[in-house]
Amino acid sequence: PCLMSMKLMGVVDFSNIHLLWSLPVNICLSILIGSALGFTSAKLFRAPKELVGMLSAVTALGNVGNLPLVLVATLGKGDSPFGYNVADLGIAYVSFGIWVASIFQFSISYYLLAPASNSPSSSPPLLSPPLPSPSQLPHSTHPQVAPHSQASSNGFFSMNSLANSSANSVPATADEMQQAKSSDMMTALLDDPESKSDREDGLGSYHVAVMCAPQDSGKNPSCFDVLHRGFLAVKNFQWSMIFTFPIKCMFTAIGFGLIPPIKGLFFGAHAPLEIVKDTLDCMGEAMIPCMMAVLGANLSKGPPACKLPFINVAAVVVCRLIIAPCIGVPIVVAAVKYGIVKPPDQLFVFVLLLQHCMPTAINMHTVATLHQNGVAEVTTALFWQYLLSLITLPLWMLFFLYLVHTVMP
Repeated sequence: PCLMSMKLMGVVDFSNIHLLWSLPVNICLSILIGSALGFTSAKLFRAPKELVGMLSAVTALGNVGNLPLVLVATLGKGDSPFGYNVADLGIAYVSFGIWVASIFQFSISYYLLAPASNSPSSSPPLLSPPLPSPSQLPHSTHPQVAPHSQASSNGFFSMNSLANSSANSVPATADEMQQAKSSDMMTALLDDPESKSDREDGLGSYHVAVMCAPQDSGKNPSCFDVLHRGFLAVKNFQWSMIFTFPIKCMFTAIGFGLIPPIKGLFFGAHAPLEIVKDTLDCMGEAMIPCMMAVLGANLSKGPPACKLPFINVAAVVVCRLIIAPCIGVPIVVAAVKYGIVKPPDQLFVFVLLLQHCMPTAINMHTVATLHQNGVAEVTTALFWQYLLSLITLPLWMLFFLYLVHTVMP
């Protein structure tokens, strides 16, 4: 947060904010190319069915944050190929697009790395937890119906009517029997003190899961029902997993940078809060060596034993480090040549090109660990990608420098 906030606040203003739109768009393009390559390679080389989503996520999401920050900060120091001491400018360019990668890493990849429904492993829910099975419900032979249930108060459907109909009439059809059984299960769940306390925690509520469930399998839901369920899903999504503290600080820094009076408090010849800026800068500088230490610690034990075939590991490495840049780089070059993207300087173009050749993001290991699903497979893919990126990254960077200084002077 300290590194990104100070660099962004010092660079972003109204004169260049309209030129930076291509950074997040370019990351989205990189993710689309990688996901298509990952899915295609998984199908082509007949990866295990339960690992297709994992291979798509690992190939799609490159490390467009931590590793480019280190590379650009090192390359821009002193008399660099892009000018004298432009490291701060490069860090600001890299930071501006990180929020897009964070959204994809903790939304789409979260579900791609989730275990299959029949898998014994479980993961912390981003949405409300599902209804428990009948064996998990409290034992009650005659559940009492609450006068006003939480679900009916939302106007979605009334469980009182279901319970009364199941108590006062004998089901004549299989659908009515299933409806009566469901009403008893939901009524017992709502009356149970333990399940009531579970509904009040921060992860979600069982009544939302009930409301999002299909009401009648025999009828198509109306447009209003679909919109209502979509609204509930968005409302109960754990947005804190996406908008983490660094992302919030980044948006705050952009906002402060666009307001000259606030920006003048930190930057300028006589800035009253310059000591605060210098302190945060010193703290942010520690991020670069720390990230290298964390990366080394994650990969120090080597690739673990996993059920991912070697051919699929090789396909992920080739797609992420070679094929994806071969597709993305010509698109960036064409966009710059034909005026679709108007870069403010050569370093900007270099950052755009660099976003396509990065190995998989370390956060993929974090997401797999949250699910306790595919951890060994993700670790294996990460290990071989970062090991071979010691060869591919310098070669791509040399080629990018040639492009920037010759093809796009």
